[in-house]
Amino acid sequence: MLYYLQLPIGARLGVQEAWEMPLQELTLSTLKITATTPTDQARLLAGTDVNAGGWLNALPSPQLGTHLPDESFRVGCAFRLGAETCLPHKCPSGADICSLGLHGLSCRKSKGRLSRHGAANDVIARALTSGDVP
Repeated sequence: MLYYLQLPIGARLGVQEAWEMPLQELTLSTLKITATTPTDQARLLAGTDVNAGGWLNALPSPQLGTHLPDESFRVGCAFRLGAETCLPHKCPSGADICSLGLHGLSCRKSKGRLSRHGAANDVIARALTSGDVP
């Protein structure tokens, strides 16, 4: 397949964005065509959002609750890239888990739900303690 890209003209010749944007748009349209599964399409849409990488810019501070453990960072990156996170297995809820491991994000029996609930309670407790509320 042969594509012809519009080259920048005039004052835009010295602007790098003018040279890169046509190729980026071509690459994005090619990716949209090749993303055939709903999971791949959702990942592509999430990755093209303006704020898609915002979580990478958060300062890692345990006091603020923005410290991300190594394992959580690894799994988050794997989800974003569509890489395998686990071996296929059977969930205690009875569902078959594929190697992408996405089922845990929506499973009612996921331990992650309980840890997030505990983390929210911890943040509230610390806030009350710092305000001298018993």
